Amino acid sequence: MPPAEQERVRLLSDAIVGGPPTAMIARCRELVEDRKVIRFLDEVSAPPFIAAVESFRIAAAVSATETALFTISSWEAPPMLPPPFDVTAEIDVHRKLAEHYASANPRDALRCLPVNPLCQIAIALGIQGPNAHFVGDGDALMHALVLAETDLAVGAARAAIVVAFEAEGPDGPPQAMAVVVAASTNGVPPPTVRVVDPAAAAALSSVQALRMVADAARRVGAARTEVRHRERLIFSLEP
Repeated sequence: MPPAEQERVRLLSDAIVGGPPTAMIARCRELVEDRKVIRFLDEVSAPPFIAAVESFRIAAAVSATETALFTISSWEAPPMLPPPFDVTAEIDVHRKLAEHYASANPRDALRCLPVNPLCQIAIALGIQGPNAHFVGDGDALMHALVLAETDLAVGAARAAIVVAFEAEGPDGPPQAMAVVVAASTNGVPPPTVRVVDPAAAAALSSVQALRMVADAARRVGAARTEVRHRERLIFSLEP
């Protein structure tokens, strides 16, 4: 579809989540009854799960089967390292490593995957649209937003959930933010995100950048809205 005819996106809902791990897991149990999903959530994956589920439910009228899902994090979990042992001792190193990984809980390895929140969100909500995970900071968020806008424009999805999460928030505990966007249906083209300074965007965490985009989307009017950080123009919302 030509750019002039593309339906641009509107913000339906958003949620930002963070707090002590025990409180986050307790909130997950309130949101979903599927014990299999709960078992795969930990202190890092719980906040993006909560943010996505809550923002999706606020959006209300959105169909899960026609919704895309994109997650972004700057976090790559460390590999499952074996407990330390003295490699100078007379032991069979290969046997020790084999015993460690053979006895490990496979769920521990799956929880470490950056795509774990995406998987659990999709299962809990029944998401069936396009999906992808991006690793990076504010610049990776921009890739996710552009892809979400493209999927809405070509009809691959009628709505999209975009979730950013970090292993460590500004106050310490992991945090996450989610937004739900949809194509315009009222004939008035809403704002479209345009990246102006990718380097400046990369200096922000994905959560910071998503929060700034959501705040700007709420206040955008007839004129072009600029989003700045430390005097640098990072991106604009074009009406």
